[in-house]
Amino acid sequence: MNTSWALNAADVGPLGFIAVAAIATIGALLIHFLRRARSSAQPDIPPSASSGEPTPEDRELANRLREIAGKMGLPGRVLPRAHAPNGDGDFVWRDGEIYRYRSLERGGAIADHEANNFEDLLYPVFADRSRMHCYIETIGLEEPGREAEIVRRQQAMLAAANPDWVLRTGAGA
Repeated sequence: MNTSWALNAADVGPLGFIAVAAIATIGALLIHFLRRARSSAQPDIPPSASSGEPTPEDRELANRLREIAGKMGLPGRVLPRAHAPNGDGDFVWRDGEIYRYRSLERGGAIADHEANNFEDLLYPVFADRSRMHCYIETIGLEEPGREAEIVRRQQAMLAAANPDWVLRTGAGA
C-alpha cells in the first residue's frame, strides 16, 4: 500500500492552509446559523425572546441586575440575560407568576431556580455569578489557599449587595 500520497498531501503550502481555514470557517458559520434557526423556531419561546426585542419587564429585570452588580463590583458581562431562554446561556425571566433563573448548556439545564418574587431569586443569581467571577479571578493562585480566597472574595461581594446573603452562604455565620 502506497502511503506517500498522504505525506505529499500534507505539504500543500500557504494556499492549502488558507483553503483549509476557509473551509473550517464556512463549516463553523453554517453550524452556527443552523443552530440559531433551530432555536428560534421553538414554539415555547415567547416572541419577545426569539425576536431579540426585550419587553419592558425584561428591561426592568436587567436594570435591577445591573444595579446590584454595580454594588458588588461585578462586571456586567457575567450577568444572566433578562429574558426567556433562547439557546445556551444564563437567563432570568418571569414565567407567569414565577421568576426563574436557569443556566442551559447544550440544551440541558445545569442550574434551575425559581421564586415567587424577584427579590428571592436574586440570591441564587448573585451567589452563582459571584462564585464564578471569583473563581476566574483567582486562577493562578496556589491551590492550598485558593478556595479560601474564592470564599473570602465572594463573601465580600455578596455583603456589598446584601449583608444577609453572606449568612445564606453558610460560611459567613
